[in-house]
Amino acid sequence: MPEETALFLDSLFAQCRLPASISFSALDPRGSRPTPSRHVPLGNPAIQADTLLRLQAANRLGWGACVGIATRRAGLGRWSRGSRRDLAELPALFVDIDGPGNTQRQLSQLADFALPPSCIVLSSGPQGGLHAYWNLTTPTRHFEHADRALRGLAARFNADPVLTITHSMCKLCGISPRWTIKSKVTKGQDFLSLRWERLLLCSLLTLAYAVLFVAS
Repeated sequence: MPEETALFLDSLFAQCRLPASISFSALDPRGSRPTPSRHVPLGNPAIQADTLLRLQAANRLGWGACVGIATRRAGLGRWSRGSRRDLAELPALFVDIDGPGNTQRQLSQLADFALPPSCIVLSSGPQGGLHAYWNLTTPTRHFEHADRALRGLAARFNADPVLTITHSMCKLCGISPRWTIKSKVTKGQDFLSLRWERLLLCSLLTLAYAVLFVAS
C-alpha cells in the first residue's frame, strides 16, 4: 500500500467520529463497466489496508480509484456510493482544478488565497491539474452550508463544478494514476515531502467567510 495514500487518509479522517465508514470506489478507464464500492468501517486499519491493496491491484489493470471525502453511515451496499442522506460527517472542503500547463499559476492562486489549503494533490500527467483540501477543525454535519462553500471555492479557483457537493468522491492519491501528494502551499518555495503536522485547520464558518468576502 502506498505510504502517501495511508498518510492522506489518516489525516483526512483523523477527527471523524465513530461509527462511520469511508467509501472507496474503482474507476473504470473505459467508463462503461459497473464500478463497485467498498465501505470500510472507520478505525479498522486491517480492512482499509486490504481495500487499498485490492484497488492497487485493479490499478495495475488500468482502473483508477476514488474516495468519498465525507464519511458514510452504515448500511450502504456494494453498488452504492451514497447520497447526502447517507453522509455522517465532512472533514474537509476541496476543489478539483484542471488545466494543462497551468499548474504553477494554480499553485500561486492557492498561495495568495486568504486561507491556504491544508494539502494539495498534484497530477504529474500530461494534462496537469490538482486537488486542494482544507481540513476542518471539526468535521461538519451542516452539509447545505458546506455545499455553498464548495461552490464558492470552485468559482474562486475556476474548478470543476461537478465536485461541489458534499457526497462527491475524489481520485485517490497514490493509486489513481499519476496523482501524488505535495505539502502545504508555500509561495516562492519548492514543495517538500508531506508533513502532516504542518496542516492548517480552519472552521467551516471561517473558510466560508474567506470565500465570500475576502477572496476577490
